[in-house]
Amino acid sequence: MSQCLPILTTSFPKSGAHLIGQMLRPLAEPNPELAQEVGGKLNRSITTHRNGGWGPGYRRLGNVLGDLKILEPGQYAGGHLASVRGVIGWLKAAGWPVIFLYRDLRDIAVSETYHIEDGRHWQQHPYKKDLNKLATHEDRLRAVITGYKKMPSLRRRWIDYTGWLHEDWVLHITFRDLRNDPLKACQGILGYIHWRTGFGWPEEAAELMVESIMPKGSPTFRAGRTGDWKFEFDQSLKVLAEQELGDWCQALGFDNGGASE
Repeated sequence: MSQCLPILTTSFPKSGAHLIGQMLRPLAEPNPELAQEVGGKLNRSITTHRNGGWGPGYRRLGNVLGDLKILEPGQYAGGHLASVRGVIGWLKAAGWPVIFLYRDLRDIAVSETYHIEDGRHWQQHPYKKDLNKLATHEDRLRAVITGYKKMPSLRRRWIDYTGWLHEDWVLHITFRDLRNDPLKACQGILGYIHWRTGFGWPEEAAELMVESIMPKGSPTFRAGRTGDWKFEFDQSLKVLAEQELGDWCQALGFDNGGASE
């Protein structure tokens, strides 16, 4: 029986990696070493950065490619791979379907801050200890956006991933797409994989993908909403986010939500 080439998802951290991994379950098996979540537990994922995708500092290219070579046909894996030329070139030549997942950067700030504050995930964020010494939730939100001590700003970390947006052979999809119309998103994923590899599934595969979504099955699930930043940010944080991230949010198609009101 023929199998599809390995499917890889790469996402900017806190963009919905576990959600898209669940959607892919009817199409391929998670690689037991590299799928980000297996059996409701966090697993090792493929990253280009030494700090698990949070930056700064890159792993050796050979080590990253070594992780990718573990994947076999009929499997998928997810990771936080920045748009490193050597990685992009290898994946393009291999013919693999690659899905780049991203999100409104202001919602990422909210999600990352709660992730830092969540006692279940002390080992998952390298700057958790320093950030939790700040006095308030708002202070931590501000630090996630602007950077704090050794942690780069959200903007600086995002720029490392933006090269994926210029690759026309990669499927670009947003967390908003997955949440607002999951069936359409799954149909788009199926169409893309067929275009990229020639491999196809029956029509009902998209519905099976939607049915496989189990938000609370993700070990990092919190709320799974879009636009939370509008309620989390006070006026000063809205102004800060507009200064730091406004140009990118506009370029990516996300409204300003009254940041200047």
